[in-house]
Amino acid sequence: MADQLTVSRAAEALLARGPELVDRMTTAIAERIPALAVTELRELVTTSCEANLTSGLRALRQERFDFPDELPEAARRLAEGCARLGVPLTDLLRAYHIGHELVLDEWLTELAAAPLPTAERTGAQRAGSVFLFRAVDRLTTLVATIYTRERERLLRSREQRRVQLVRDLLGGEEIPAEVLERDLGYDVSLTHIALVLRDREPERLARRLAQGLDAGALLVVAITPDSAWAWIGRMRPPPVARVATAVRAALAREPSYDGRAVGIGGPAGGRPGFRLAHREAIDAFEIAARAGEPLAVFEDVSLEALALRDRELATRFVARELGPLAANDRRSAVLRATLSAWFESGHNQSAAALRLGVHEHTVAYRLRNIERLLGRPPRERRAELEVALRLWPHVADTFVGAAQGARRRLGSAH
Repeated sequence: MADQLTVSRAAEALLARGPELVDRMTTAIAERIPALAVTELRELVTTSCEANLTSGLRALRQERFDFPDELPEAARRLAEGCARLGVPLTDLLRAYHIGHELVLDEWLTELAAAPLPTAERTGAQRAGSVFLFRAVDRLTTLVATIYTRERERLLRSREQRRVQLVRDLLGGEEIPAEVLERDLGYDVSLTHIALVLRDREPERLARRLAQGLDAGALLVVAITPDSAWAWIGRMRPPPVARVATAVRAALAREPSYDGRAVGIGGPAGGRPGFRLAHREAIDAFEIAARAGEPLAVFEDVSLEALALRDRELATRFVARELGPLAANDRRSAVLRATLSAWFESGHNQSAAALRLGVHEHTVAYRLRNIERLLGRPPRERRAELEVALRLWPHVADTFVGAAQGARRRLGSAH
């Protein structure tokens, strides 16, 4: 059992050597952790060491073996300073262990040199050692909490500024290029491919997709926890078809996620292109999300994007052009697929039959049925019908109620 008077005297002896111990601590920390030796932190390291050493030894001297609920002010300032300068938390925690190592060694040495009975010396050494281990454990827990809180606050404020800068840029504000380079790390004079993403980890996904495109420059901003905007900048961007192929391949390697949707816009150059590519990516994303597809490229869905700007008008157009064929049921779906294949085959029934995997006579029968339902030969308004067929999947929910009435008119669609 430790004699409290012995513990108090040893603590008093180390307190008297405080300036020397602080100097040795700061020297050891600077030598072993270069990140803490920078000018901005040097004084904070010194005052933090002094505050922690003094409060700990005073607690030992005064028989207080409880542990603080808060860091000393100087130690808190050091933790926040490290967070602001990007010093890793592991480096800051190592500094505490270096200080603990030095003080523990001095504690044991002080008592070893004192003319004490062995049992009394051993008891005092053990009491001080237990206190110091518990103290450093408590201090590092508090340090990690302060550091993490400050880091999260900074990240939020920086990310908010980045998002606001991007929004201002999209809104047409003339922001100096050097400000954008400094705060966004992105050159808006490049040619841009834009992405709008929804995913469980949208920022990570954006970076993975950019890797597959050999991005010269990349800007990613988080919009919500599950969505992000991204721009890939290149002097000479690859063809959109190659971009789409690379993105599809990358998505195929990702863990499945039901809510995933990616829209791609561009390429487009400079500041106007930054905005245009993003607008295209937004349109493509909305089409992908509405259709439950993981990917849409604006170049492939530009017609749908334009038509669906006014969903009500698009729905009325589809209903007018397709008539009974717009019904959301299996028979109507068969006839729509037949009509699409016939158009794509240049009005060739044999080629359409090959596409559909049915007999040519079946295609002929279905086309007669289609003409009867439309009230005119389908080739008379081919352009309008093709557009309506492309738009139908995006407004299909509107026609659920129409299926029953249409079924009575369809007859067999074999």
